[in-house]
Amino acid sequence: MPPRPAFPAVASLVAVVLVALLPTAPLPAAPPAFESGFVFPLDARHNHAPGIVELPDGQLLVSWYRGSGERKADDVAVLGARRPAGGGAWSEPFVLADNPGFPDCNTCLFLDGGTLWLFWPIILDNQWGSALTNYRTSRDFLAPGPPRWDWQGVVWLKPDDFSARARELAAARLAGMPEGDRARAEEYFRRLDGPLGDVLARRLGWQPRCKPTRTSAGRLVLPLYSDTYSFSLMALSDDDGRTWRASAPLIGFGNIQPAVLERRDGTLVAYMRENGTLERVRVA
Repeated sequence: MPPRPAFPAVASLVAVVLVALLPTAPLPAAPPAFESGFVFPLDARHNHAPGIVELPDGQLLVSWYRGSGERKADDVAVLGARRPAGGGAWSEPFVLADNPGFPDCNTCLFLDGGTLWLFWPIILDNQWGSALTNYRTSRDFLAPGPPRWDWQGVVWLKPDDFSARARELAAARLAGMPEGDRARAEEYFRRLDGPLGDVLARRLGWQPRCKPTRTSAGRLVLPLYSDTYSFSLMALSDDDGRTWRASAPLIGFGNIQPAVLERRDGTLVAYMRENGTLERVRVA
């Protein structure tokens, strides 16, 4: 018997390809995975400045500070809570850090490989200018309750004297300012002049709000800001937090709470909250 012609097989193949190329009705989009809810019931005390990380097992860990006020209340402590992977109720709050008699304030959680970091400032004299940033680390942080901390340290910083540069920039800012805005700005710069000349004021007051960045070169870049000056600054560590050094400040007269990311080419970009008169997000 002669062999069958190949045309039916080719025709079937062409039909399959054509069917595959025909437009089809799009599948209905899945609803966005969005929900909101309280970590803890409404609380009459001051609860502020949360941080959050997703842990390797999928659970969430959050932090915030709670007390009868902010920097002027000595009962302020850093609390935390956990939520299981896949959802469910948050745990009862537990203490992450508390230095009795001192306010423990802005929290920042950071997961770096197998190490969990908690950064927060202790306020020494109930004024933001006395903030001293502390940190804790843990490698045992998956069990219920607070992590088992294995280290606590202080981010000691000794910035180079930036007073001359700040005064130079302030004079340039005033020179180009409309007459109607100048009186307010002059008063602000007058208030800055004393702290700019004070060595202790330049070394204290730097506190965290946003997560650090581990650069592709291995450096830890911890973004900090000062309410004394409304400047930002980076604390830099090349030995996993054992020692820190200060970058030159980002002097924008109103740029605080920086968040830092690394671009593909290795440059760093900081986005900062406005605390001055420009009413815009600052970028450096």
